[in-house]
Amino acid sequence: MKEAAIRLEDGLYEFYRDLGRAAGGRSAESVMADTLRWVAEELARRGGAEPE
Repeated sequence: MKEAAIRLEDGLYEFYRDLGRAAGGRSAESVMADTLRWVAEELARRGGAEPE
């Protein structure tokens, strides 16, 4: 698996951190990774592709 680094505004990071806490103590990073995966799958579906 590849690793990528992104810069976020503090407020956006806090948003994902709070979501993770509300979801049973998940990290902000895991919530962001799941969100990016979901968006990619949705865009693939709209483009006619079947995500893996």
